[in-house]
Amino acid sequence: MSSTGLVWLALYAVGCVAAMANPVYGLVAYLFTYYTHPPLHWWGDGLPQVRWSYTIALITAGSFLAHRAGKGSLPFFSHPQYRWLAALVVISALVTPFAVDPTISSYYTTTLTKALVLSFLYAKIATDFRSYRLLVLTHVLGGFYWGLEAYLNPETEGGRLINIGGPDSDTTNNTAAHILTILPFVGYYILAVRGRERWLCLVAAPFILRALVMLNSRGSMLALVPAGLVALLLGRRRYLGRSLLALGLAVAAIFVIGGETFQRRQLTLFTYEEDYSATSRLEMWQAAIRMVQDHPLGVGGQGYDLLSPRYLPDMVEKRNVEQTVHNTYLMAAAEWGIAGLVCLLGFLVSIFVQLHRIRRTPAVTELQRRLHLESIAIEVALVGLLVAGFFVNRLYSEALYLMAGLTAALTNVAMREAKQAAEAPGVAAAPDPPARAAAGSR
Repeated sequence: MSSTGLVWLALYAVGCVAAMANPVYGLVAYLFTYYTHPPLHWWGDGLPQVRWSYTIALITAGSFLAHRAGKGSLPFFSHPQYRWLAALVVISALVTPFAVDPTISSYYTTTLTKALVLSFLYAKIATDFRSYRLLVLTHVLGGFYWGLEAYLNPETEGGRLINIGGPDSDTTNNTAAHILTILPFVGYYILAVRGRERWLCLVAAPFILRALVMLNSRGSMLALVPAGLVALLLGRRRYLGRSLLALGLAVAAIFVIGGETFQRRQLTLFTYEEDYSATSRLEMWQAAIRMVQDHPLGVGGQGYDLLSPRYLPDMVEKRNVEQTVHNTYLMAAAEWGIAGLVCLLGFLVSIFVQLHRIRRTPAVTELQRRLHLESIAIEVALVGLLVAGFFVNRLYSEALYLMAGLTAALTNVAMREAKQAAEAPGVAAAPDPPARAAAGSR
């Protein structure tokens, strides 16, 4: 076993022990495990063959059960997005026995069930601002780690960065889509938060942005446009000038870092008829629509891929491999039927509604002003991820359910703070030191 592997194993062990002392550290250790995913690194070859994420999740769940006695935390289904997610899990379980391949489909049903359980842990454990901050900072540090990997040990193929990411984001497009959920927090913390969080993000930002550019994903770069517009629309007027300057500098940096190879690939967004990858996606989407028409109840997990030889015979024959849909929403409709797509859309709409409700609460205390800022960051991150989801499959992505979990955690904090502000009017509580949001009004 390499020294790097030993260090990783020691950190993982520390996370497991800390999780038993406090389940929120289990969530932090879970995210650490995701971002450092040993099988994607050379040093991971010498480690025992253990399901690391699953193990720390079980320890965290056990710790939560051990610590929950007498706590009286918020009911899980008070967060409406989880009702929709639970419904999607039920639908997947009903579809699986009739799937194209029930064995494969059951794996994806299990994946959705794990997402529901993990969401339960986020909602029940992260009930204060300190816990929420730990999760977000781990998210940012994970992106920083990927950025450092891309800088220190870059591996490229066809001019694109490869071999960075997590267990569900180990391809260039999927990794880029995940990074879109990190950048909004980095940007807002630089612009509006004082203290160590700002300095961390100032150091991390160039590495994270460079990794995104080197991944050279057209879908994710396109997603930056609506995400940036939403950031300007929702951002506080006090920071509008700085936001415009930051976005301008980011765009300039993207093209300087990317160089000619990056620019040439990105420009094919506007000449899709000459780009085989773009035109083939249109064929895949059309095939998904035909599949939904033929199987409105769904074909089960990975059913689209298994049926692609029937719906895309020429493409499968030419590439000699089964094809996937490259669209999150069409994947949901094809695999879990129209009802599955409705549940996914209900899940997403509920998250946005919850974020808007946080901002509808008057920002009386300093913490409430910070919560407004955090809700904007989550919303911008979701917009980026969901637009990128039109070009890649993100139905089973960690980032999607992490954003849902952060929304639940932020709602927990907002409800508690609103109650305390109502009971003690005129007392302006502050976020846990040293992180303080800069004061300002919408």
